[in-house]
Amino acid sequence: MSEAQELADAEEAARCGNDIVRAADRGLLGAVRHLLRTVPGAAAAKDDWGRRRTALHWAAGEGHGEICRVLLAAGAEVDARTDVSGTPLHEAADKGHGEICRVLLAAGAQVDARDDSGETPLHWAAAESGQVEVVNLLLEAKASVTVKDDKGRTPLDHARTQGKDEVVKILESAA
Repeated sequence: MSEAQELADAEEAARCGNDIVRAADRGLLGAVRHLLRTVPGAAAAKDDWGRRRTALHWAAGEGHGEICRVLLAAGAEVDARTDVSGTPLHEAADKGHGEICRVLLAAGAQVDARDDSGETPLHWAAAESGQVEVVNLLLEAKASVTVKDDKGRTPLDHARTQGKDEVVKILESAA
C-alpha cells in the first residue's frame, strides 16, 4: 500500500473517530483496514449507541461485502451476538443481502442461530426482507423450516403474516 493510500486511510479513520463500527457501517473499507492494523481488538469492538452490534453486524446489515470479508479475515467472530442475540447472519438475512449471507455461511455462521425471541435468520428473512434469494440460500444451507420462535411461530407463519406470498410458496414446498 502506498504512503498516500495509508494517509487517506488514516484520514478516513479519523473521520470515524477511530471507531471501526462507524467505519463498517458507512462502508469505509480503507478506514476499516487501517483500524484493524492500528487498534488492538478492533475486530471485536461493539457499538455503544444501539444494540451492541459489532462492525461485522453493521457491515452485514448495510451490504458491505468486502468489509465483511476483511473483518472475518482479521478474526471477527462470525456468530457474535448483539444484546438481543442477533448474529451478523440475522442482519444480512433481514436486509436481503444474499452475497453476504453466502460469505457468513462459508465462514461457519450457524444457520439456525436464535435471537432472544427464538427467531432464526430464516424467520427474519421470511418476515422482513421477503427476499427469495436469501430464503433459498438459507434453505440450501439446511435452515430449519419447522423451528418455532418463542411465540410458537415458524418462518412460514412470519411470511404469511407479512404477506410474502412467494416466500410462503417456497417454505410450503420445503416443509
